Amino acid sequence: MTATVMMERLADGSPRSKARTAGAFWLMTMVTGIMAISAGDGWKLAANIVATTCYVAATLLVYELLKPVNENLSRIAALFGLLGSASGFAHYALQIGARVGVGPLCEALGLA
Repeated sequence: MTATVMMERLADGSPRSKARTAGAFWLMTMVTGIMAISAGDGWKLAANIVATTCYVAATLLVYELLKPVNENLSRIAALFGLLGSASGFAHYALQIGARVGVGPLCEALGLA
């Protein structure tokens, strides 16, 4: 099942199923975040990426849930959540780049 099919099913689903799915993503965010704290170097990066991805999914689902209540406030909350996730992804991309050999380039540009 592709991500597009899953999102279409969620879009057609009831608010209760969306809330449960968002809760599952929040739980996965917390579990993988705890794993990232206690994991070794290689697993820490992977767990952080999974946690950030789950956080993005939970943010989008909560936006969909709260949109009927107050669309503007829900949009602002989702924007802040996604901006925080984007900064996290940028940090992870720099970490991956440093591991595959572009560390000196990042340092020369002042990015690391």
